[in-house]
Amino acid sequence: MEEFISNVEKLLGYLDHIEEGDTAYVELAKKVARQCGLGEELVSKVSQTGLKKNLQDWLERIRSGEDMEVYVELVRELAKQLPVEEEQVREAMREGELTELSQYIQLIRGGNIHFIEKAREIARRHGLRSLALEEAEREGELYYLLQKLRQLKSDPEFRLLTVDEEKTLRRLARKYGYEAELEKAIEEWKRRMG
Repeated sequence: MEEFISNVEKLLGYLDHIEEGDTAYVELAKKVARQCGLGEELVSKVSQTGLKKNLQDWLERIRSGEDMEVYVELVRELAKQLPVEEEQVREAMREGELTELSQYIQLIRGGNIHFIEKAREIARRHGLRSLALEEAEREGELYYLLQKLRQLKSDPEFRLLTVDEEKTLRRLARKYGYEAELEKAIEEWKRRMG
C-alpha cells in the first residue's frame, strides 16, 4: 500500500510538470501509471495540456522576436503531436519580425548602422515602405558619421578599424555634405598618428 501511495505521489508530481509543459516527464508518468494500474489515458490528456501550453509559450516567443528560428522549428516539431494551424505560426512570425524591425529601427537611430540591411530585408519581406526606417537610417548614419568625426578630431587613441569603415565614412560624408570636414579630420588624425 505504501508503494502504491508513493507511486501515486510521484505520478501527481510528474503530471504537474507535464501540465506546465515539461514533456520530458511523459514516459516516466506513463510507467508509474502502469505500475499503479491506472492506464495511460490521464497522462495522455495532461500531456496534451502541456503541449498546448508549450505551443502558446513558443508562439508568444516568436511574436516577441525572441530566437524566432528556434521556436518556429520547435512549433513545427510540436505540430507532429498536436494540430497546429500554419496560419497561426505565420502570423506569430509576422508579429515577431515586425517587433524585430522596431528594435532594429531603435538600434539604427543610435548609430548602429550595420542593422540597416536586416531592417530593410524585414520591411521588404512584408511589403512595407517604412518612413520610420528611412528616418532612422538618416538619423543613424548622421549620428555614426558625427560620432566618428568627433573621435577622429579629439581622441588620440582612435583607430580606423578597417578600410571598409573609412569607405563607409567617406560615403556618408558625401551623402550628408561633410566631405571637407572628414578629409580635414582624417588628415589631422594621420598627422597625429605619424
